[in-house]
Amino acid sequence: MAAPGYETITLLGDIWIGLSILLPTIFISRIAVRVRSRIPWQEVEKSSDRFYLLLSWIGFAGYVAVTLTPWLGPVSEVDYLFYSQLTRMITVSALFVLTNRLLRLLQVKYWRVQTAYLIIIVLAPSLAMAYHLVSGNRPIAPPIIIGEILYFGFIFWTLMSYLGLAVMRLTSRMGFRNRLFYAIPAVLNMAVAIVFIYAVSSYLYGVITAETRLIYRGTSTALGSISGASLLLGLLSDRPRPPRRPTSLLLTGLKPVDEYTNGGIPYPSLTLVEGGSGSGKSTVANMLTATRLLEDDVVIRFCLDYHPNIVRVGLLGAGIDPKKYEEASKLIMVDGFTVLSGERTTEKYATSRDLNDILITLTSLLNQFKGQRIWVVIDSISQLLTESGQERFLKFIRILSSKCTVAGAGLIVTHNPLSTTPIVNALLEEIFHNILELKVRGGTRLVKIVKMPHVQLDERWMKYET
Repeated sequence: MAAPGYETITLLGDIWIGLSILLPTIFISRIAVRVRSRIPWQEVEKSSDRFYLLLSWIGFAGYVAVTLTPWLGPVSEVDYLFYSQLTRMITVSALFVLTNRLLRLLQVKYWRVQTAYLIIIVLAPSLAMAYHLVSGNRPIAPPIIIGEILYFGFIFWTLMSYLGLAVMRLTSRMGFRNRLFYAIPAVLNMAVAIVFIYAVSSYLYGVITAETRLIYRGTSTALGSISGASLLLGLLSDRPRPPRRPTSLLLTGLKPVDEYTNGGIPYPSLTLVEGGSGSGKSTVANMLTATRLLEDDVVIRFCLDYHPNIVRVGLLGAGIDPKKYEEASKLIMVDGFTVLSGERTTEKYATSRDLNDILITLTSLLNQFKGQRIWVVIDSISQLLTESGQERFLKFIRILSSKCTVAGAGLIVTHNPLSTTPIVNALLEEIFHNILELKVRGGTRLVKIVKMPHVQLDERWMKYET
């Protein structure tokens, strides 16, 4: 590497390329670890996933080590290219296998895209080498080394492009909204693959100099940087937002929960109440509603599984007069049940079962009561999942939680985890800050705090009275 400043420019380029490797590695590792840990899976499958995770990080560590070698001593350009491409390929190949396993786990059929990419990987380096041989260009290294460098490098950038598409599909399946951020890396990395196969093959066959190749490398680095930045923006924009203002603890009406947490659940925050049929989810929703109304909060109650009149009876049983709070505009009953019968509702507030209509209704009500302490209670979301499908449902939940967080409102939803798959439950639980699990054992109602940021959990089941 004789050109002045060559090592510095190469190092800066490798740092940017390293970031474009690191971000999908972190993202896919996060999905694999968190999702796999929450679903039943054969131990051999889990061990295999751990192996590929470890291999991807070993490859990345090797790439970092190779990147630093020019600063530790002289190294030939060909050797540097070979080991740099080799370590990158190890990382991206492990991520490729792991991502495909996650796609299979999420029941996403992607074999056509995989086949197309594999065909490109097989043909492009061979065609590049054949072109230079036919043109009579002389190689500067043994053909087998040239072939390995071209294949390793092209496989890396092509699989990086594939990972962009796969991540876009994974995030879509998980209900993430900003698909454009994940599509950009797929396009840009394929462009880099094309630049790579041309520039590196031309250099290895003596058509261009190392300095000229550096210009192409700069182009690749710029595209890789944009790709990495796009992926980072996608990850940040889809990350669950923290509460807009400092949280306070507010009582739930569940005595053991309020005592165990020394004050209740944080406000504002997102709370999931889950349990099987007959476990008391609606009863707990009524207790939470009644407790917050007694504290002069505004409660927007979406009635999806029961008619509002049935909910009113439940609130009477919880110790409050719902009509009193409705007249004071403290209790807002939104009828999403009557539409199932095909009849017209007589309620002041109503919504269809369409997810967009529910969000529009919610947005309007949040704006109407802006400045007050608001709770949104939805009982329940399970049937919405059945009606709308996994992708639309998870996207709806993410938008719903985002709207409540931005508005500074608390969100409480009930869900029957037995009504859907473990993978959907795992993805759903990722969104919520707090999770309460309910069950009935021998006629006794029990509650367990599964997740709550400020609480030291001990998996204790606690008896509660209604």
